Amino acid sequence: MSVSSILLGLTGAMAEAVNTTRSRIGSLSALTTTNKTSLVAAVNELKASSGGGSSNVVIGTVQPTPATGVQVLWINTTGGNTQLILVTGD
Repeated sequence: MSVSSILLGLTGAMAEAVNTTRSRIGSLSALTTTNKTSLVAAVNELKASSGGGSSNVVIGTVQPTPATGVQVLWINTTGGNTQLILVTGD
């Protein structure tokens, strides 16, 4: 296999990984926040609008357990990956 073929294969695999990541994150235009410039800006808006947000936005590796009916945005950073998960208390 030539170096050119290997590079083409790697480039294709990288493009597929980027596209998969983008589709999992979603479109910024789909955010229900006013600020849609970035995910960080949207999270900061949520945090500010919830009176500081310390109980409504959790960043870390441990899933929060909110009170019944309360929703918390959990930014899961397990394993170096980042997931945004809306957790609702039972």
